Amino acid sequence: MTQSRGTDKQGSAWLRWVMNQAAQTAKRSPEFAAAYSSIAQRRGKKIATIAVARKLLTRAWHLLTEMQAADGTPPRRP
Repeated sequence: MTQSRGTDKQGSAWLRWVMNQAAQTAKRSPEFAAAYSSIAQRRGKKIATIAVARKLLTRAWHLLTEMQAADGTPPRRP
């Protein structure tokens, strides 16, 4: 029996692709470079890129939920 990871191939393929592309750029920024290089040394570059994508998505979620909580209305859809 093989053990499945928590985020393998779950959710929208388009969102995974977009977040991966964003992570490719974000991993070069000073804000994420240290975390990326640390994970890349231990686990590999691909896993480190996914970790940066998850960090980006988590930050976006917090920004949206805090914006919703601040004024009591849900965020507008573009």
